[in-house]
Amino acid sequence: MRKIVLGVVALAILAGAAFVGFTQWTQARARAEVEQVFTALRLHGAKATHGDVGFDLASRSLTIDAISLESADGRERITVANLIARGISPPKDGQFSAKSIELNALDVTLAERPGADSARYQLPRVQIEDYQGPTAVLSVPAGEGKHAALRFGLRHFATLSASKVQAPEAHRAPRRCRPRAISTGWKPPPSTPPRSSP
Repeated sequence: MRKIVLGVVALAILAGAAFVGFTQWTQARARAEVEQVFTALRLHGAKATHGDVGFDLASRSLTIDAISLESADGRERITVANLIARGISPPKDGQFSAKSIELNALDVTLAERPGADSARYQLPRVQIEDYQGPTAVLSVPAGEGKHAALRFGLRHFATLSASKVQAPEAHRAPRRCRPRAISTGWKPPPSTPPRSSP
């Protein structure tokens, strides 16, 4: 589950990077800032795409649709139907804050090595409250290997804060298996009633 949390953090920071354009109150500027972040990811070998980018001035909300991130070796993949940051405050000293950041239909696929069986985690909704973090994605740390992503995630963890992170429901679907419910740490698994004796 650690890599899933790191993925959620990266997506939250993505909202901050996009908000640099949001403050200009122009759709074109917001799209350009989002694309700049995705271009930086591609330069490091990752596959990164997104759909529409929009904002609502009245509610100070930013939306990024159809986010897809995949590692260079294909072992890790994250998709999100949409990311919605609400109640955004203007950036200051390289930081921005949002009353809430919502991730809908978060899907994470992980494999130990290329070509190996993968595990798939599905989180219908992740809610982050009172978020504060950087307006730009930090540079990728030097070095490669299986711990590079962890070092990258820990650097980001040190720069952000949130009062609450909620994921009411999650499902794990191992390769070629049907999904089954798992506990995420935020909600206990449902109890099973005892079977009656025959």
